[in-house]
Amino acid sequence: MNHLCIKKLPATLALILGSLMAFSSHAQEPNQSVRLELEEKSFERAIDVFPLPDSTLLVYKRPSFGSFKEEHSFERYSKEFKSLWTSSLVLEDQPDFHQFYATGKFIYLLYLNNDPRKFFILKINLKTGSHQLTNYNLRKHEELDADVKLDHFKVLDGNYFISAQSSRNSLVIHINEATQEIRTIPALYDQPNALEEFHLDTISSRAEFILSETNGIKGRLQVKRFTPAGSLFSNTLLQPPFGRNLVTAQLTPGDSTAKLVIGTYSHRDTRFSQGFFSSHLINPDSTIRYTDFIQLSHFFDFLSKRAQRKLFQKAERFKTQDKDLRHRYRLLFHDLVQQGDQYYLFAEVFQAQGSSGNLNRWPGYYNRIYSMDRNFPYPTGAIGRNMGGNSEYRYSHAVLCAFDKTGKLLWDNSFVLKEVVRDELEQTTHFAFSGDKVAMAYLHEEEIRYKLFNRDSTSANDLSVPLAGNNPEEKFTSVEDADLVHWYGSHFLAFGFGRIKPQKGAAREIFFLNKISF
Repeated sequence: MNHLCIKKLPATLALILGSLMAFSSHAQEPNQSVRLELEEKSFERAIDVFPLPDSTLLVYKRPSFGSFKEEHSFERYSKEFKSLWTSSLVLEDQPDFHQFYATGKFIYLLYLNNDPRKFFILKINLKTGSHQLTNYNLRKHEELDADVKLDHFKVLDGNYFISAQSSRNSLVIHINEATQEIRTIPALYDQPNALEEFHLDTISSRAEFILSETNGIKGRLQVKRFTPAGSLFSNTLLQPPFGRNLVTAQLTPGDSTAKLVIGTYSHRDTRFSQGFFSSHLINPDSTIRYTDFIQLSHFFDFLSKRAQRKLFQKAERFKTQDKDLRHRYRLLFHDLVQQGDQYYLFAEVFQAQGSSGNLNRWPGYYNRIYSMDRNFPYPTGAIGRNMGGNSEYRYSHAVLCAFDKTGKLLWDNSFVLKEVVRDELEQTTHFAFSGDKVAMAYLHEEEIRYKLFNRDSTSANDLSVPLAGNNPEEKFTSVEDADLVHWYGSHFLAFGFGRIKPQKGAAREIFFLNKISF
């Protein structure tokens, strides 16, 4: 209802309707009433924030520049930012913190050494803050190349799984925490860059790996699942029909008989994705479904209306000629999320700018799934990387697709991203369920940009609110090393170093944590 209509109504009714409209508009904004400031400066300390599975979080402080021995401290906070415990230890030679993984009772931090075959793991008890440090040396294992580089790190039932690469092949290192036995998992992998997806299914207690394989003409996927002890549980080959290539994929969690494989496919050129596919893990050849991007309702919302119209007209013209319109999109995927009886696939569409020295890589090299667990997407560690010599990555939009338990695509939606450019390929946007709606959000400089939608219904792409200080008069004038991630439920977490200018008085430099609730 416009303002002209409201003027024609009785004054009281007009006032009520105006208030309701203002409330509705205000209700769309996220709440930032819960926040924490730490008196820290970026040149003195590096600070990482780990959202934990139980809705608490861990703040890790370490020196930005160190000498032989330096103190590293940890503090666990409740969802209201109340301190639960603090713990500290001294580490030598300022080791390179690489990645973390959290389970129900412990958090594990992987540190690398100057020698790529040496590393150590710090295990912290989330209830008490007590810790245990264990050193590992791969030099004793002759089957491992000297140039091996550790990548993703995860823990399943007291067993460590570390994906790694060398100039010769891809592999997974398995370590039994109790016995300290180190070995490589059998049947993995003959070629570099073959490993596309690495995920732990804690429901079925399986380590799951997806390999992308090609002979230069066709691309296929291989799904290998292992027990916690590292023994092969199942091996499934997904072979597409002629004219199509499977680029990369993910597995739904749970029982093997109901598992789905959902990912992207291409036409010939495996650097780009043509659309989504879904299939049952058991007997995939007879159940595979393909959905071209042109069939989606919102994939092309980032284009102007005129550009969309021309694109769909061209697609119709190709269809009458029994041809497929070729797409040139690269997608950065994140883990499948189950909500109720549906699976949600989230991806960001990007273009690699600048140099393109390594474009002819393995299937999915630019469409990789980086096993960004929804609960632990930060820090990026080995996840964020500058691949192929490109100088930057420009993101156009984020896509969210919902599938039912048979693999049928139910609906899709997208969030148009503006001015999002990264030096490394890493996750930018996160999403959360808020009642019957989905909220998407990301941090851009000193503002939170977000979108709310209900299934495939459209909504504004330009909603934003500034990062909140202690009161409405305070403004962030700059942020550094800042990020926004999904925390739990309908809540996000924004954090980083910032400079805040109050209405009166001097500006202050702090490390902030803002709870963002929809």
